[in-house]
Amino acid sequence: MDEATARAMIKDHFDTGSDDFVRSSEIYADDAVLEFPQVVRERIYFGEPWEPPAWRAQWVEPMEPQGS
Repeated sequence: MDEATARAMIKDHFDTGSDDFVRSSEIYADDAVLEFPQVVRERIYFGEPWEPPAWRAQWVEPMEPQGS
């Protein structure tokens, strides 16, 4: 399959939306397994806030707090 064909298939896949499962599944191989584990359960981890180490400063931009 060439790149143009693959791109067209992917575009068509996202253009179909989630209502046409048969059409949107045509992008997958016949023996593909598609799993949505979040539909069954979701795990979220929360931790206490902490001050980030100074060495990380080169990769961030300060943000104004929301509501300011």
